[in-house]
Amino acid sequence: MMHLSRLRTIAGIAVTLVSLVTVPVFPQQTPRELYERARLLDESNHKLTEAIKLYKQVVSQAKAQRALAARAQYRVGVLYERLGRKAEALKAFNVVVSQYPDQMDVARRARAKLAAAAASSKTNHIVVKQAGPSPDGRYLATFTFLAKQGVSLSRPAIDPAGRRLYVITNGVTEPNSDADRKRLQQQGRRYVYWPSTLVVIDTDTNAIVKTIRFSLYLHSIAFNPANHKLYATAHVNGHVKTIDVNTFSETEVPVPGYPTHIDINPITNKIYVTSQGFDGHDKLFVIDGATNTVAGPFDLDGVANTVIVNPATNRIYAPAEPKTRVFNGGDNSVLTDLPGIRVIGVDPNQNRVSARAFSPGQVARLQVLDGNIHRLIATLELGVVDHIAVNSVISRLYVALWEKKQVAVIATTNHTELGRLSVADVPMYLTVDGATGRVYVCHSSSPPLLGVLAEDVLAEEVPEEFFDPFDGATLDTAWTVHTGQGSYSLTENPGHLRHRVAVPSGPTPRLLLVRKFRGCFWIFETKVSYFTGVSGGGRDLSFSITFGAMPVPGAQPSDSVDGFRLRHDWNGCCAGETRLSFVENGVRAHTKALPPNATNAHVWRITRHGRTVTVERSDDGINFTLVGAHTFGPQIDGLIQYLSISFNTHANNDAYADYDFVRLSKMPAN
Repeated sequence: MMHLSRLRTIAGIAVTLVSLVTVPVFPQQTPRELYERARLLDESNHKLTEAIKLYKQVVSQAKAQRALAARAQYRVGVLYERLGRKAEALKAFNVVVSQYPDQMDVARRARAKLAAAAASSKTNHIVVKQAGPSPDGRYLATFTFLAKQGVSLSRPAIDPAGRRLYVITNGVTEPNSDADRKRLQQQGRRYVYWPSTLVVIDTDTNAIVKTIRFSLYLHSIAFNPANHKLYATAHVNGHVKTIDVNTFSETEVPVPGYPTHIDINPITNKIYVTSQGFDGHDKLFVIDGATNTVAGPFDLDGVANTVIVNPATNRIYAPAEPKTRVFNGGDNSVLTDLPGIRVIGVDPNQNRVSARAFSPGQVARLQVLDGNIHRLIATLELGVVDHIAVNSVISRLYVALWEKKQVAVIATTNHTELGRLSVADVPMYLTVDGATGRVYVCHSSSPPLLGVLAEDVLAEEVPEEFFDPFDGATLDTAWTVHTGQGSYSLTENPGHLRHRVAVPSGPTPRLLLVRKFRGCFWIFETKVSYFTGVSGGGRDLSFSITFGAMPVPGAQPSDSVDGFRLRHDWNGCCAGETRLSFVENGVRAHTKALPPNATNAHVWRITRHGRTVTVERSDDGINFTLVGAHTFGPQIDGLIQYLSISFNTHANNDAYADYDFVRLSKMPAN
């Protein structure tokens, strides 16, 4: 039996515990004190649901303090919005507008929130149309973004571990009326910024996981694997939005100016944001991913373009024309300025930096720099270059060539262009999934398109297909003309390229027409009609495919295949022949010669299958005769090739060759 004194002791303890539990932690507080407690939680982004409860207490108790109650009610809406509870947020903003119209500033902000939400849900609703593999096998899947107003796509952000891809829509249009234009001018704006939509895609199944419509315009996004958050620049609203990808709850980090471009160093958990609106002296700001504290501003001394982080060196590249400013990520100090170039990407595994010139005359050159001292390693002539992506697993660099509707594939081990893939209209942004090798291409077409390219499509050395029927009045800009003796015309015999010979005078070189292309598996065809002249002497009408080096008039290439129509007519003899030769490592090997046909016209077909090159000739374009074949060594692997049209002559004559067309088409590697 329990002793009576012990029972009393236990009872006393129980009473004491009950008293402790029921005693309030805080004494009765005024509405102002409750508001300050809520504000501290609000600004620290800590216990937001508790902050909402406190703000609601303020609204309930501050009947006579309408300004304070209105602000508290507005903050309730903002916090619901931050938590992703949009219906409750809209309800809270409606209360502000309906019950506190006399609090004009707060009511105005609430009406703006409601208007933005209405614009997001009705005015420019985004519909994403998903499709499976494309008929040509290049796309595993495509996503077309349909909207009432024009939109484009941001550069996608990828979470390889979570198997997710994120992309947002950007909608910027001109005002529709003078009234809209005046209203925007009063707000300090020139354009209408449409609310953005976030689309989440499963990278394993290419299925849309989630679509989220925001109430404001977002410019750029980046994913931070250090804290599993997505960061988006709210360009017009002056903050960076953080989105928890597990719950899709939102937080706002204020950033002065107009935050535009963003990149992340996951090793240091730092987020780098360029911001415009500083009278041409844009700034860099740094967000701590652990605390959301903001460091800066750090001057860029120019108009910000983008921001690129190299985690291998903890260097931050912030292009601001006419240079790229390089920051030390450790203390945010300026290390150096790289004059004249815009850094567009990095390969942290090989510590390489990719850049292009700001100068309009050099934007077609991709420059590869050492990541330590920024020494120039390689230069590639590609076309207008703006955006790249790197697959470090297979050492491939992908370059979007929007003018040419192509993606160039480059081996990062030796900076050799392997080939190009023709894609949909205006390829702009690229992102690589290192786990699968898939490349995601955002096309700035109308409507915009996101395409998923398989690794095996891009890993091959892909030919740049072309067809030139010579049916215009001027030569296609893909040709390079090396001037010299001789001439060419597209109008003397319409529908043909007429290439005339002339007697070289002294050291003057011959006219040479050159077109470069890429790939290791292709079929080249051309139809040529020859007129060998009436005078005596010797003349060779020729075309060549040269591997690796731009042909030079009068110089023998190191590796090439050459087709000739020869006529060496000395003292009335020798009608001539057609002949093929291969050149490997500077040594020429002749094959059998063939007599010309009655029409003096031939269709040539050259096939490359890896290192083996086969040449055929036809009189009618249907039945072909094998002229010769040759297997080159590994020195031609992955090299750029050049088609050239030329001649050689030793006497005064009026010979010429008429090219009806040239065509390069893809041949399967197997």
